Amino acid sequence: LPLDKRPTTQDIVDQATRQLVDRGDLPDALRVDLLLTLAKVALSVGANAQSLSLLDTAGPALERLYGPGDAPWWNAKGLRAGTLVELGRHADAAAVLDPLRSKLLERHDDIGIDGLVALGVALSRAGKEEDGLALLHRAYALAAADAAKHPAKMLDTAIRETGALIEAHRFHDGIDSADAALALWQQLGAK
Repeated sequence: LPLDKRPTTQDIVDQATRQLVDRGDLPDALRVDLLLTLAKVALSVGANAQSLSLLDTAGPALERLYGPGDAPWWNAKGLRAGTLVELGRHADAAAVLDPLRSKLLERHDDIGIDGLVALGVALSRAGKEEDGLALLHRAYALAAADAAKHPAKMLDTAIRETGALIEAHRFHDGIDSADAALALWQQLGAK
């Protein structure tokens, strides 16, 4: 298609959502997986309300099929918290993940790191800066412990920690953190 006639990412998400809602013959596990994927894409293009709506649609089947031992359950919790943060509903985002804090701290995988980042950002923006910053620092330490596996997560966490420091008016610490994030970015090969 000519450039001006190509669908945007938002158009594709909208079309896929309509098709998914219209299909009643899909197994619940596949429907949940597709809804979570669409919610993640919607969030990435700034369609935050649509992301939350997709998560709400997935909710009943998700809760029926999965529990705290399953990756889709954890991914949905993290995605919901991230979406709520983007909607400015920081206390609501923290309420999603704070009851899971001890489990997140025990995890040394992508789910644990992502969950701690989402909770740290939510708490920082909800007025609990020190608690949020401590969790962001912990998420960075978890990513750094296996740096070969998590270089992008290390950088993302460093950038989010920088933002949280600046939002907390800890400008000197924020500048130091930004310098460290820039050094990490350069170390990872981005010039």
